[in-house]
Amino acid sequence: MSALRLYSLVIGGVVVAAAGAVYLFGGRRKSPEQRERERREWLSSIGRITDGTVLDMQEIPQEGRGPIQLLIYQYNISGVDYECSQDITYLRQFVDVHSCRLGLPVSVKYDPRNPGNSVVISESWTGLRDWAELAAARRSFRPAPEVAVPSRPSPSPDSSESRPAETIAADAPSNGATSPV
Repeated sequence: MSALRLYSLVIGGVVVAAAGAVYLFGGRRKSPEQRERERREWLSSIGRITDGTVLDMQEIPQEGRGPIQLLIYQYNISGVDYECSQDITYLRQFVDVHSCRLGLPVSVKYDPRNPGNSVVISESWTGLRDWAELAAARRSFRPAPEVAVPSRPSPSPDSSESRPAETIAADAPSNGATSPV
């Protein structure tokens, strides 16, 4: 094999390796929205649940785009209080912003290895209890079937049920014994 052929193979291999490295490490950067969505999905699949409280809903104006909507909440893990906010701008279809009032109890999913990493709402899970209870109630609601209640048969005219107690006592034999009425 000649040296020229060997050099061309080595240079070609280096070019292919460099192009592959650029493609793997520099070509597919994720946007902040994609990273946030992946974080929410990961937390909703592995997170532990604890109780929390909504502190505030804020809408922050942003130049060039619509306003950012933040859900601010707090929760307690092992005696440590956490106060967090979650950007719910892209989750508007899952949340009624006007129903998130101060003091609303919520369920919070958090990372057990990093309890400060948490979510209240994701694409597949919601910790807003009013919405969760309403959705569960809607799923489990089934109208009760109408059951016909049998009517009580009317007594015959000669039975003792239709006659007053005085009439029954008057018909009893009068041998001095009293019949219990």
